[in-house]
Amino acid sequence: MDTPQGYEVKGTASPEQHSESRKIAVVSCPYQQVLGAGGAISMNAPGNVSLQAIIPIRDRAYVSAAENTPTRQNWDYILARTICVDLP
Repeated sequence: MDTPQGYEVKGTASPEQHSESRKIAVVSCPYQQVLGAGGAISMNAPGNVSLQAIIPIRDRAYVSAAENTPTRQNWDYILARTICVDLP
């Protein structure tokens, strides 16, 4: 992916990758600042799973998802993505 100089797109998956009721993914921008953040749920997640929060804070972003009703179905992981920018 081509990005302008001083910008970087980063992403990470949650460490939880089974049927946990809540999953959190954190992506960091060391020595940079978060310009924007987003998240996604794996494609095999059942319909009762939803993103709960996307929280950018200075040099990192937190993304959480949860089962709205309990399920035993394995819904893999969630993804967190950020656009990081160099500090002035």
